[in-house]
Amino acid sequence: MRSRYGSDGSDQASLQVNAATAVARLMPSARVVDATLWYIALQGVMSYAASGWVKLLGRPWRQGTALSGVMRTSTYGHDGAWRFLQKHPKFEHIATAGLLVFESAYPLVYLAGPRVGALVSLSAMSFHVLNGVVMGLGRFVWGFAAFHPAILYTTHRQSARSGGYLLPIASASLLAAVVGVIQIAALHRRRLVLDGPPFRENLETRSGNVLNYGGKLKGASVLVVMENALFATQEHYGWITSALDRADDVDFITYDRAGYGASRLNAAKNRTGQYLIDDSVEDLVSLVSTLHKPGQRLVLVGHSFGGEIIRRAARRIPSEVLVGIVLIDSTHPSQFASSALQSEGLQLIRDGQAQVGTIVNLGFGSLMERPEWVEQLPRRFRRIANNQYRDGRMWTAGRREIDAIARELDIEEPPQLEKLPHTKVSIISASRTMEDPDAGRMQVEMAEYYGAAHAHSIFKATHDSLLTDPLVAVRVAGVILDLACTTEEAK
Repeated sequence: MRSRYGSDGSDQASLQVNAATAVARLMPSARVVDATLWYIALQGVMSYAASGWVKLLGRPWRQGTALSGVMRTSTYGHDGAWRFLQKHPKFEHIATAGLLVFESAYPLVYLAGPRVGALVSLSAMSFHVLNGVVMGLGRFVWGFAAFHPAILYTTHRQSARSGGYLLPIASASLLAAVVGVIQIAALHRRRLVLDGPPFRENLETRSGNVLNYGGKLKGASVLVVMENALFATQEHYGWITSALDRADDVDFITYDRAGYGASRLNAAKNRTGQYLIDDSVEDLVSLVSTLHKPGQRLVLVGHSFGGEIIRRAARRIPSEVLVGIVLIDSTHPSQFASSALQSEGLQLIRDGQAQVGTIVNLGFGSLMERPEWVEQLPRRFRRIANNQYRDGRMWTAGRREIDAIARELDIEEPPQLEKLPHTKVSIISASRTMEDPDAGRMQVEMAEYYGAAHAHSIFKATHDSLLTDPLVAVRVAGVILDLACTTEEAK
């Protein structure tokens, strides 16, 4: 089985056409038939145009290398086509550019007249037949073929100026109204994100950035400060903080890096400087030096990219203050330089997040589905996390950081792990991460470097569920508390 019903565009196209034609057959008046044909035609034109516009946001499509990438996949690939494109890269560039222009400019068919429209439809059908042969997408031939009689009908009607424009005019008016409502919702969501929840506070760092933070600060003997991953906010630690909140001898702080959530980037620096990973390190050190109370023992916790930040910060915090760090599925500083697969994965993430970020920054975050991880968070954090996920600030901040990772870590001579002689280190890895040869090797290397006695691999856990799954997060919180208690006993 290659796919399930409803998993691709051919099924969606067939559903639209069959639903509209069913209406026309149930109410076979001239106006209803005309309206349903306009509906089918507009759906078809929009399908082609949207496909082209989305492709334009992808770097491989703009560079003319996407076709060979598709041809080497196991699902839609074709060995002969891939080899041909490898031998003739100029042909691939021309074919890719032609496809982008063809799909993106498809709405212009209504300006070209019925004869040109017929040629465009013939070209589209030839394209689908080619995909059927090469990619095994034979169902697309029939799914999208059903759009073209309606497209030809409407281009003829438009050319002949024979009226019947009620549906397109109504559709355009409705679309304008919907876009307006979506933009208003985006402005309201941005206001909520910038205001932040009332139970959190702001702190200005030495760099001029303003960090929004929350937690429990009652003067306990140990302070735990948690650092977020890429494209993540402090709500991700909801289950862990719930567990730490019940520990009398532990205070904790979560916060958002500058640009995420209600945290703000120094406007002057943002205009004139390029973001560096050490900028976030300096903010973390500034946050700790301000909120840490004399005599408190400090434990830093970092998830994914947050692990890289706390490792760097550990070298700048006095050893008599910092007693432990917890690395949760942490980024290894040389993982991109030493693994071609990890480096390629980083580039794919950059491309994917750039596409999503562009759409969200245009104000269309309301159209995004509510992600599953949001539903797994504690109830009081779900709305906050969902608003941040649909707001462009998180995607802009994440893109800024992932560009810094590419500049500073995905290089021939990346920084190396450094010993922390007076600091205990716990390594927490997800079992799914350990199944990946390269990622697993990096986790093992860090565990051996810092001491295997402090390594923990959590079974049936993924990179994200280490924080978002309540049962798994409780185990992670237990490791953090164990380290905090151990340092207190050593004291």
